[in-house]
Amino acid sequence: MRDFLAILVIVAAVVGFGVFTVPSDEPLINAGIRAEAARIAAASEHPLSVAVADRIVTVEGSVESADDMARLVQALSGIDGVAQVENRLALLDAVRPFVVEAIKDGSAVAVTGFASGVDLAEELGRALRADVSLPVASGAPDAAWGSVALRGAQALAQMIDGRMRLRDRVLEIEGRVLLPGTAAALRAGFELLPEHYFVRLSIQAVDDGRPYSLLISRDRRMGQRVTGKVPPDFDLAVLAPLGPLHGVAIDHAPLPLIQPGFEDALALSLPVFAHLTEGQLALGPGTVSLVGGLADPAIAAQAEALHGTLPPGFSLNLSLVPPDPGPDLALRLDRVADGVVATGHVPSDFDLAALAAAIGLPVDAAGVTRGPYPDLDGWSTTLLDRAPALGPLSEGVLILDAAGARLDGVAPNPDAAARVEAAMQGADVVLAVADDGAPPDFTVSYDAATGAQVEGKLMRGLSVAALAEALGVEPMRGAPRLAPGGDGDTALAALAAMRPYLAEVETLRLHATTSATVIAVTLTPRAPIDRLEPMMRRALPLGVALDAATAPPPPSGTRRQHAHLNVPQIFSDGYWLPDLGAVPEVEGCTAALATLPAIRFDTGSFVLEPGTMWPLASLAGLVRACTAFRGLVLEIEGQAASSSLPALNRQLSRRRAEAVADALVARGVDPAMIETTGAGDQGSGDRLVFRWK
Repeated sequence: MRDFLAILVIVAAVVGFGVFTVPSDEPLINAGIRAEAARIAAASEHPLSVAVADRIVTVEGSVESADDMARLVQALSGIDGVAQVENRLALLDAVRPFVVEAIKDGSAVAVTGFASGVDLAEELGRALRADVSLPVASGAPDAAWGSVALRGAQALAQMIDGRMRLRDRVLEIEGRVLLPGTAAALRAGFELLPEHYFVRLSIQAVDDGRPYSLLISRDRRMGQRVTGKVPPDFDLAVLAPLGPLHGVAIDHAPLPLIQPGFEDALALSLPVFAHLTEGQLALGPGTVSLVGGLADPAIAAQAEALHGTLPPGFSLNLSLVPPDPGPDLALRLDRVADGVVATGHVPSDFDLAALAAAIGLPVDAAGVTRGPYPDLDGWSTTLLDRAPALGPLSEGVLILDAAGARLDGVAPNPDAAARVEAAMQGADVVLAVADDGAPPDFTVSYDAATGAQVEGKLMRGLSVAALAEALGVEPMRGAPRLAPGGDGDTALAALAAMRPYLAEVETLRLHATTSATVIAVTLTPRAPIDRLEPMMRRALPLGVALDAATAPPPPSGTRRQHAHLNVPQIFSDGYWLPDLGAVPEVEGCTAALATLPAIRFDTGSFVLEPGTMWPLASLAGLVRACTAFRGLVLEIEGQAASSSLPALNRQLSRRRAEAVADALVARGVDPAMIETTGAGDQGSGDRLVFRWK
């Protein structure tokens, strides 16, 4: 009985003190809901906040659309254990077009427009070092928009002043930077953009990129001359101690450059140079070079003292000499079979390696002696400038002494003789011209992508310049030999006859000998070879053979610079079209219509003339860009006055407009963006009128 009562007491105590109370699992459930809700919110494009209490999830923030809101609420509702989702989400305003613009004027920056996310405004502010507050909105073209906007802001931050504007997928950046290297780096940074994005850059460098430098030269013949680039506030009065200046070519930098010590170094070295009778003072980044004479011991000591007084970071190159008591400078160069033999007396610093490089042949200098002093009068320069005249000679002698420079030799052909004459720069020349005796035989090759070249041996009277002028492709590469005889008129006439067709020609090869002239051409893909080939044959001189074929199409997207038309091209939809680069604005589209080459038809017909490939390509390239990116519609109005019957004129004008429209569609233009009309006789003869709508 006693044990039973004890058990009752224990049970009462347990019940009374709540020993068997079951703990609540509500905090654990809320924590699990909160973790899953945070994971779902983190995947949203815009920042969201979530709170969980009593299994109720409260979500706040902004979303792009009602669909995004519904998906988010559904995802939160689907979390295990959620009793309710309280939706406090707001829809972002939809903006079209989606634009952000930043203008920098010195240190002031103003940013307007919209941001695709909260973080973007902060990133723009850090890039531009400015307070940026932009409303967040929806409507950005794609996820890459923010990164493109940030790249534009980073570019603007490197400018002195300018503007950056991103409108949907078109980025415009214009402004000024200090140095050309900065401009080039910025342009290179936008060579690759996300797909469907376009950029228009107008970045100007206000400085030419050269450091401060100054070269002051003084000699007995030329007087005193000053050239270089100096700080913006440099006063030429600083040079007054030099006396009269006979030539000044100094550029002032538009803005200060980071080049400390330049003016101090000039102030210290100029008094020393002013006492020299001849020589040069050159200042550059961290360097002062003083060369000249005649220097007495006092001036020499003053110059040596510059080693310890020039600004920090500057080094001194010093070479001061007294008068040279030795013999006059003179050098004789004999052209022999395997090189050049040199004899004579030269300055101490004369560069024999530079002499060999200028001639392009080995030089035997065993007979050359050196004086005790360096060249102060430009004697070495005079010789090195004329030394290349020896290279083209088969034999000869070049002499430079007190009487001047003179040459006597034998050139292998007239072209070599011309190079010798040019190298001697008006000095005395006595030349004989030899020839190898081979008959004329040469080839002119033309490629629309790489230009023209000539090789072989030309007939008398021909030259590279004459061939280039006849074909209409300059410059023409090559260094052909020239025969003393032969008649090249037929070759010139054949090239001139092919010149009107070069817009439709991919490659051309003319091979001419004394007995025959043959031309082989490949025409651009889809060119009307059945019509062009007979026209070319009729245009060529009698007896010139022609072989014509059509070139295979290159891969779509291939680019080139057309050697004859001198325009960039891209191969698209089976045709070579102009590569416009950036898409023109509406005003540019309108202006470009007025500059297009004429599109011509056979007389009284709506059949296009064979020579219309490039005019049609020019029109197609413009229309593709302006209709696709500017939303314009091209109206083609045909006008014809070929017939005395108005009905026939209206029909012909309509058919001509339709023929051009068909040609544009074949070249990739959307047919829905073209309208045609036939106006008949409008008093202006046969013509086509193009308008934008």
